[in-house]
Amino acid sequence: MFLSRLRVCLSRPKWLPTWRLPRYLAAIPPPALRLIGLLVLANVVVWAVAGIVLHSHPALITPAALAYTLGLRHALDADHIAAIDLTTRRLIATGGGAGGSDHKQRRPVAVGTFFSLGHSTVVLATCVAVAATAGALRERFGGFQRVGGIIGTSVSAAFLLLLCLGNGWVLWRLVGRLRGLLRERRRERDGGVDGPESVVREGEGDGAGEEQEEEEEQRRHVAALQLDGPGFMAHVFRKLFRMVDRPWKMFPLGILFGLGFDTSSEIAILGIASIQAAQGTSMWVILIFPVLFTAGMCLLDTADGALMMALYTSKAFSRDPVAILYYSIVLTGITVFVSAFIGIIQILSLVQNVAKPEGRFWDGVSAIGDNYDIIGGCICGIFLLVGVGSVFVYRPWRRRMERRAALGPWAAERSSTPIPEPEGPDETPRVPGNRSGEKCIVKSIRGHWRLQNEADVLKRYQSETPFLRPLVDEICEPADPPSIVLRYLDSDVLTESNKKRLSRPEIKQVARCVLEALRVLHRDDVKLDNIFVNHGQDGQRFSEVQLGDCGGVVSQQSSFAREGHVIGAGFTRSPEATFQLPWNTATDIWSFGTAMLSLLLGGGYHLFNPKVEGVDPEDDAYEFTVLKRIHKFFGPYPRSYSDFNDPGTMTIIDFINGQGPPAKPFARAGPREIPPADKEFILKIMKLDPRDRPTAEELLGDTWFTEESPDTRDPLPGEAGEAGQPEVKQHGEE
Repeated sequence: MFLSRLRVCLSRPKWLPTWRLPRYLAAIPPPALRLIGLLVLANVVVWAVAGIVLHSHPALITPAALAYTLGLRHALDADHIAAIDLTTRRLIATGGGAGGSDHKQRRPVAVGTFFSLGHSTVVLATCVAVAATAGALRERFGGFQRVGGIIGTSVSAAFLLLLCLGNGWVLWRLVGRLRGLLRERRRERDGGVDGPESVVREGEGDGAGEEQEEEEEQRRHVAALQLDGPGFMAHVFRKLFRMVDRPWKMFPLGILFGLGFDTSSEIAILGIASIQAAQGTSMWVILIFPVLFTAGMCLLDTADGALMMALYTSKAFSRDPVAILYYSIVLTGITVFVSAFIGIIQILSLVQNVAKPEGRFWDGVSAIGDNYDIIGGCICGIFLLVGVGSVFVYRPWRRRMERRAALGPWAAERSSTPIPEPEGPDETPRVPGNRSGEKCIVKSIRGHWRLQNEADVLKRYQSETPFLRPLVDEICEPADPPSIVLRYLDSDVLTESNKKRLSRPEIKQVARCVLEALRVLHRDDVKLDNIFVNHGQDGQRFSEVQLGDCGGVVSQQSSFAREGHVIGAGFTRSPEATFQLPWNTATDIWSFGTAMLSLLLGGGYHLFNPKVEGVDPEDDAYEFTVLKRIHKFFGPYPRSYSDFNDPGTMTIIDFINGQGPPAKPFARAGPREIPPADKEFILKIMKLDPRDRPTAEELLGDTWFTEESPDTRDPLPGEAGEAGQPEVKQHGEE
């Protein structure tokens, strides 16, 4: 989004260059990028030194390239991938990083680096021993390999299976926690939340800060969930994972993993060293091979750890406990599968090496052991595919869960509310049917939750207020596409305003009816084309005014009314909604105010529409232009925004405020543009800080509805008796 990019640009010191990282690199945490960059530089230095040394030994260039390639290949071995990925997962979950005890968890960027260095230490030491003895250890290497293989494979299998058990227990806890959190949210939507007035008016002071602290505490609780809890299992796994609670502790683990020399890569590099030693090559030249091997392996192992950390610390985790738990379940499930698979394979390999069993099954085990690098690459691919796939699946899953949670209370209330019986002897409609032969509106949307939501909302609330366009019936046959029948009204306010600007009494009639509807329901996209009217008689323009299109409407008591959802055109939404910040029923009042402004100005003109400045809705700067126009007429943005805005958003606000004072603030509009009483009423509504806006109940009690001052507005072109569509004047523009 444009606003997101603007946050980054305005937060950057002016002396820094303006280039940005590619999107695929920006997802990797900066500490990991710095470490990878350092290792790339180290690889370049190693190759530069190797080039200088091997300049006088051209025959060794090919073995040197082979040694480096073997290091890259060995980094993809399954035991490397499993150990690094699982340990990264554990350290992120428990907050184990580079040290420090601050509440912001340090990211374990060097897990792969330390593991690779420990692993290659064994290879380097053995190569030194082989070179120093001029190949004398060559005959004894087989026995050493057998003993080391038993030790290394045993440690590796035990570590992975313990991680499997630990992560399996964590997975069980995470699933239980997610179910509990979803149940809590359903209970909130059942009405167990504070009313809208308490959210809007009592939010002053440090309320927003307390909410942020509660949110941060919940994220820390989820991160600590994996090891916290009562019972024997929690105690056992806390003890277990204290063994590797910092990235550097992967170094001794890497040494133990490397004792086996159980892959072709390590055996090949030792073979190269022994051959060169037997041919009389200097030991210092021979050391080039294990160093190149180490450089390649360390680079890829570090990159693997960084990639896994990018998946585990995705932005999808931020500010949303449900997202944290969802991604934790997905990634923990993968780690359980991988650790169980590799651990079992290593136990079978250990049995095969010691007992020498035969048969097709053991031939398969041997084949798997010979292709560990391929298995490691497949594990990387699985992590990537499942990690990326879960990002795409999350939004539909979350929408489905939110819909179930939002519609559940209404279904429960509806089932306990008696439905009026119809007058006809044989008809049993779910709501009073249309049996008078009057016109009606049939609305049909295939596969969209808004249609069912509108039906449920109207069945529950249309009896509480006459200012909602009511549901007449539901069409059950045919069931596809789903359809509902709504009351027919003659026109909408946008059409009527375009025909002829509404008088002040007519505007007050519309305003009162809309506010009565907003007393019951939360709707943040009040627009002129979803306010419907019936034509009156005997000089009365409208006999009825009703708010319609309730597909995105929820109860005032719903937690949706606090959390908000982006519905409607950008220029009808409040500043906080445009900034993608948490908002509540105060946004309804802003949306109502923008509709009243359009009625007062006439001709369907909207003060905040970016099209006035030639900005198309598809333009990246569309929403930013909305924010600038809000500042132009009702600015500047107050400093109290810092109570509930992050620093990135405040930089945008400071940037907009820095453009200068509003060119023509609405408060300076003259009586020929806006009658003084109307201007005072609008200024009460259009407060940039949502906590300062009145509620619908307070506005209904305002004296504006009873005062009878004259209409001082200049007539629009076409209103002085000319027929046809009036030309819309751009009020308020310089």
